Amino acid sequence: GATVKVVGDSTSAGTVTTDANGLFTLSVTAKVNKTISVTKDGYSLNQVVVNLSPDTTKSITVSLLQSGSTKSVSVSAGGSVTDTKSNAILKLPSNFVTASGNVSVTVTGLDPTSGQIRALPGGLDAIDANGNKKYLQPVSFAEYTVKDANGNILQFNSSASSGANIELPIPASLRGKPGYKTGDPIECYLYDPTDGKWKTPVTG
Repeated sequence: GATVKVVGDSTSAGTVTTDANGLFTLSVTAKVNKTISVTKDGYSLNQVVVNLSPDTTKSITVSLLQSGSTKSVSVSAGGSVTDTKSNAILKLPSNFVTASGNVSVTVTGLDPTSGQIRALPGGLDAIDANGNKKYLQPVSFAEYTVKDANGNILQFNSSASSGANIELPIPASLRGKPGYKTGDPIECYLYDPTDGKWKTPVTG
């Protein structure tokens, strides 16, 4: 019952629903890169970028992670949402989205050192601040979704007074080990859904 969609394709052919076994077939117009989005109520979004050439078929596997904690947050005041399963915390400034009243904010934490890594969108390819390709070795991850009263997904307002603050717990298996001690820097990547790449804007 998951919805599989070609991002940017508004035609009916660009969207299908998985069957009882989670299988789907999707026919798309030829293009080098296609971003495939997979959604289901109660689960976090996942995406995969597929490289296609004309008249070929390609198999992909996409995993979804059960959604974390959801909280109603005032747009004008901002607020904090904690995923009780992972202890990931999202702190939002005032006017963090272009909307009024309260919106629904869901935070889903993920432990990439476990099998949950299959739910990481975009694979593990990343681009650093200099445009160089890198291969991610993720330590911690969180996905957040903001929806209005009608269920529409809202994008973060880049003109908000201050940015969102995200606190991610380091998995217990890594704490205290070299590279993960108090004060050690860790590169923080953001997923860019426009091209399916992870990008690094800051050090945590």
